Amino acid sequence: MTVNSPTSVVFALKTPNAAFPNLFTRSLGYVSQAPAGDAPAVGSGPYTVESVQPGVSVTVTRNPSY
Repeated sequence: MTVNSPTSVVFALKTPNAAFPNLFTRSLGYVSQAPAGDAPAVGSGPYTVESVQPGVSVTVTRNPSY
């Protein structure tokens, strides 16, 4: 994955995958980056990230500003 601009990302796949675009049109299809170190993750939309245990779980809470 290479970021070309603030609104553009290029994915370089090892092999062709015709279903790849569909992975980002489903409810769990999103691109994210884990926060570095102990920095809190940023949430948007109806939920904000409360806590993260990498590889285990993510706890989200209702965003009162949404």
